[in-house]
Amino acid sequence: MATQKHVTMNDVAKLAGVSLKTVSNVVNDYEFIKDSTRRKVLDAIDELGYAVNVTAKNLRSGRSDIIGLCIPDPQVPYFAKLLSFVIQEAQERGKQVMFSPTGTSSTCCTARSHPWRPV
Repeated sequence: MATQKHVTMNDVAKLAGVSLKTVSNVVNDYEFIKDSTRRKVLDAIDELGYAVNVTAKNLRSGRSDIIGLCIPDPQVPYFAKLLSFVIQEAQERGKQVMFSPTGTSSTCCTARSHPWRPV
């Protein structure tokens, strides 16, 4: 079974005939890129099947787009509505929600939230 090579931004830059920084600028939607250059990079991305490595991006920045939410019981109508609202608002802002039902224990949330960092 052959292993697939992970496509990098360097691969995209080589195919598009641009610098690595230019690829980064296109991927991060920097506005001051010529349309023709942006098109070359986007075409190379499509051809190679490049996708941003979100985990690596989060590690570099020290941030993530995940919001941690502890709620007592997601089946209680109030908390279900709250969870639904938070998820909807997070999605509109390009974030994800990770929630943990705590039951009646307040220490459960404290223990589980320890590894979560604020975004």
